[in-house]
Amino acid sequence: MTLLACEHLTRKFKDQVILNDVSFTIVQNERIALVGKNGIGKTTLLEILAGKQEAETGTVNRPRACIIDYIEQEKTDYLDMSLFEFVAESRADLLAMRGDIQQIEHYLEDNPGDADQLARLGDLQHRFETDGGFDFENEIA
Repeated sequence: MTLLACEHLTRKFKDQVILNDVSFTIVQNERIALVGKNGIGKTTLLEILAGKQEAETGTVNRPRACIIDYIEQEKTDYLDMSLFEFVAESRADLLAMRGDIQQIEHYLEDNPGDADQLARLGDLQHRFETDGGFDFENEIA
């Protein structure tokens, strides 16, 4: 299964070409590395893949399930986090959904007859399950 495919990416800064017609595909279970001298476009490419920059030309294709996150070189805020916490933050959607589920569950303890909140809880639990919410912490570990 293809996790990421880039076709004909080009990126310039002023008159300097940083990326020129870059194409590649990454498939599931493939191990890759991005290695090169300073200033040749590694960070630019990663920022394009993470959606922090736009390429002038070309396309980046990935399935919805493919989430790309990356630590900026100059940031130090991440040093206070464990690796588990950092990786878990990449699924902030699931963490927020789990928080919403817990709030509704606590609310329903005192208000068990609230049909609207009960239905919302069911919808959230279903979405949490289908989005991998019950497995993501084990996957991180």
